[in-house]
Amino acid sequence: LIALVSLGNTAFSQTTVNNGTFENWDNVGQNTEEPSGWNSNKTGGGNATSGPQTCFRESSNPHTGTYCAKVKTGLAFGIIVVNGSLTTGKVEAPSTNKAEGYIRTVATDANYRMSFTGRPDSLVFWYRYDAYGSDYPRLEARLHVGFAYAPEAPVNGNHPDSTTNIIARAQWTGANADVTQWTRVSIPFVYVDNRTPQYILITSTSTGDQLNGSNNTTLWLDDIEAIYNPTIATGTVNAG
Repeated sequence: LIALVSLGNTAFSQTTVNNGTFENWDNVGQNTEEPSGWNSNKTGGGNATSGPQTCFRESSNPHTGTYCAKVKTGLAFGIIVVNGSLTTGKVEAPSTNKAEGYIRTVATDANYRMSFTGRPDSLVFWYRYDAYGSDYPRLEARLHVGFAYAPEAPVNGNHPDSTTNIIARAQWTGANADVTQWTRVSIPFVYVDNRTPQYILITSTSTGDQLNGSNNTTLWLDDIEAIYNPTIATGTVNAG
């Protein structure tokens, strides 16, 4: 008998993060410039569009390729700190209360959803960071069916509770420190059941504190990808 080792479900033909290298952009040169398939506050809903531009195409020092994404905290009306954001969903600011702001997948609108049917082991990305005050970066991903919100629990009834639609979560919070060199981060997906996802909701912010923040805090992102580890299957075959 000879032991036979074979690959089961591998990474071949698995779902990938659309435009995770940030090489393709829409509305270049306008305050609504965003990576294709991604969104910022300037294409959001409610009061989100009244804030400053917080997403920029950056050609200086990308990790790979020609461009990376720069996400920068700014000021609205010269006094209100607006968190920099980049997401596969839609930024919503239903009121002037920052606590009621959220990001959502809009399953009925192709501009605010990213289809994703794979079940990866982790999400990998590269980042640099320029911190001001006590700010720190954050990136999260949710695999889900139907609608989804971040945060999932509503505040003052601002949206439905999407907890039951979530299949897996990957969450990362960075340190309050400057990161001048491109640094790789790998965050595992934690699965709650065996359903097949329909969408991925990726949210990234220049500061993880939604209620507070400092002007000019900047997060650079590049090369976001889903990682699938191969499944190893073993068996035996008769030799002669």
